[in-house]
Amino acid sequence: MNNRNKDDKSSWLDRVRTNSWESEILIVGFVLIILLQTIGYFEVLKNNQAYLNSYWGGMESVVNSILVPLIINVLFISNFVLVISLSIYLIMRGFWVAVIGLSSVFPKGINVKKLNYSKHYTSKLYKYDIDHYSIIIDKICSSIFSISFLIIMFIISLSFFFSTFILLLLGSDYIFVILNSSLNYKPPGWLLSPFVLMYFFLGIIHFMDFILLGPLKRIKWNWFSRHYSKITKFYSIITLTKFYEILFYTFISRLKKRYIFLFIISLIFLIKFWGNWSFYNYHLFSEYVDTNKLFSFKKYEDKYEKHLQLSNAKFSSNYNMMIQSGVITDSFLELHVPYNPTLNYSIINECDGMKEEEISNNQILKCIDDIYIILLDGINVGELEWVFESHSYIQRIGFFTVIDLSNLKKGKHNLIIHSNPKYSLKDEFNTESGAILTSLKVNIREEIPFYYYPQ
Repeated sequence: MNNRNKDDKSSWLDRVRTNSWESEILIVGFVLIILLQTIGYFEVLKNNQAYLNSYWGGMESVVNSILVPLIINVLFISNFVLVISLSIYLIMRGFWVAVIGLSSVFPKGINVKKLNYSKHYTSKLYKYDIDHYSIIIDKICSSIFSISFLIIMFIISLSFFFSTFILLLLGSDYIFVILNSSLNYKPPGWLLSPFVLMYFFLGIIHFMDFILLGPLKRIKWNWFSRHYSKITKFYSIITLTKFYEILFYTFISRLKKRYIFLFIISLIFLIKFWGNWSFYNYHLFSEYVDTNKLFSFKKYEDKYEKHLQLSNAKFSSNYNMMIQSGVITDSFLELHVPYNPTLNYSIINECDGMKEEEISNNQILKCIDDIYIILLDGINVGELEWVFESHSYIQRIGFFTVIDLSNLKKGKHNLIIHSNPKYSLKDEFNTESGAILTSLKVNIREEIPFYYYPQ
């Protein structure tokens, strides 16, 4: 009875393996449709993280500024890898279907006698077996399908490792704060740091051993193997490698190493080639034109609104300073400045009157007027009346003001917005234990050309 169950199970697995290409094509086609539609949203997510976060705001800000972009980049790379590898899979699988179809029409293969080639070429043609050829292509297709997900899972595991490392740093700082506040005891920085650093370096060793296909696991020294197995077991759970290590061991035990490395190197080359390849020759613009002086649609409200309508974009991502149009017919200029969280430190610590317990809206707006210096054709426009703004279709918050143009001549003009040099504009976060020290110097300068032709 047991033998019969084993035979039934074996026959069922054989049928699944034989017909797996059908499910593979369905899954790949469905996944590719989703990936190709979502690949454009990663730029929006990255822009939102870059412009809507600052280090100065506690641990939450550090997590949002470091961990969330890490996750977004991992998802973007995974998306790119899957699109390229699964596209190769579909091409190879389509070729395989063509070979299978041809072999069913001509089961005897090549008609060597009809070709009437010389003996040299005829001897080579007898070596060709279309059935064997189709089996090789089928194995390649299934291997591409599996190794693609293996690469994605490895990238996710790597992001898990770095995420846990950053969370450990934040956790050690939290313990430092508790000991310092409740027990009035300030532990030395070296007390907690070695454990976190040990976690980091052992994790790097684990991943390097994983990437190089396990050279440390080949060491026959029992003492080393016994202790190293505990390390790999711990990190395999933390980084989720335990869930797909059966795929990994199957590949490295059945495939030659040079084939695995060749596929990975080829995939990296294709991604690099695709990312850097220029399909259009913009040499004049890319080499000689100052992009700050470019008449970009992202700097003008009417043009950007038209762009959103034509592109049918569901998520707008524009954090440029904007005016109402590239050709101004009114006697005033509408200036929209997006809120920049990286200015928080300077607003709270460096603006006049901000050290009080209650800060009014007028104080913040006065500080904004002092931080931003606005030049119209090189001349300072002076003090302006600012208000808080919630933009309609761009879905962003910021500041709005109006600049008088009644004395301006017709023609082309230039509006420059830059930061006041008296403000440091630094964006930093330092934990009490010194475990995390992050700092960023913010530089603000935008140039908006426009034409003035009043009606």
